[in-house]
Amino acid sequence: MSATSETSKNTSRIDAFAALEKSMFAALETYANVHRGSGPASTVTTRLYEKARQIVLDYLGLSAQKFCVVFGSGMHSARLQSALPADSFFALKSKDFGLNIGVTALAIAKNQLKKIKTGFVGGGTTKLYGNDWVMWANFPDRLEAGTPAIINCMAFAKALLLVSEMGKEVFLNLHHNASGSVEEILFNDELENLQGVELLNKLKKMW
Repeated sequence: MSATSETSKNTSRIDAFAALEKSMFAALETYANVHRGSGPASTVTTRLYEKARQIVLDYLGLSAQKFCVVFGSGMHSARLQSALPADSFFALKSKDFGLNIGVTALAIAKNQLKKIKTGFVGGGTTKLYGNDWVMWANFPDRLEAGTPAIINCMAFAKALLLVSEMGKEVFLNLHHNASGSVEEILFNDELENLQGVELLNKLKKMW
């Protein structure tokens, strides 16, 4: 591969990451917990989250009438997959596209949903419940216990759009010069030597 071709590929990858970052910040501007409230921010977040499901189906070429997308972590999705016939679902993992954002999207055949016996406990899985009865939420909420990593799921959906446009490897093998330990990346910044009131005042100014 020529140096020009490699440079062009790296430029495309940088552009893809920039587009992904821009979309995440746009989603965060109106972010609200998808399982709570009916205000404007919650409504926007919910619609974007549901749009992410449709993007997954479109990427896989599947019909929303026959398949339902369930988002989850690797462990959560592995539990679901173990409860399903191998030919009843399709799985997309963010890490397979070069994105370490911890998202797996399962497109599950709707005729298999009610057969899933694996129980998930957490907010959003039920509508109402009493001492001896439960009214379960509709699918897919029933299978997404607690609050999923909503922004991550939206980012993955945006990444699929970019992959469709720019190629499957657009987020893979990006050459960069970043280095450092986990501790350095997480904790070494302009605030590392501050504490107490001084740290609080600095954080207020940054906010």
